[in-house]
Amino acid sequence: MPPLTPLATHTLGRFKMSYGPIGGTELRLILAAANVALMAWPRVWLFGRPVRLFDVVGVVAAAGLAVTLLKSVADTTRELYRLERV
Repeated sequence: MPPLTPLATHTLGRFKMSYGPIGGTELRLILAAANVALMAWPRVWLFGRPVRLFDVVGVVAAAGLAVTLLKSVADTTRELYRLERV
């Protein structure tokens, strides 16, 4: 759950569980598959250097959370602006 979800829920009066095409169940399945992949391939080659797959997954996850946060902030701001004008 993004950190602004409780604040947005209180302000807008609705709870949003998923963002985009990925919901809670899909995220859990992706995390389970990532754990299996981490056990099978602990290191991958990236730009000619061996890198731990866990680090790559962490960077991708952090980037995804940052994009989700920015989209959530933009959507909530847009909705509050629309409600204020009514």
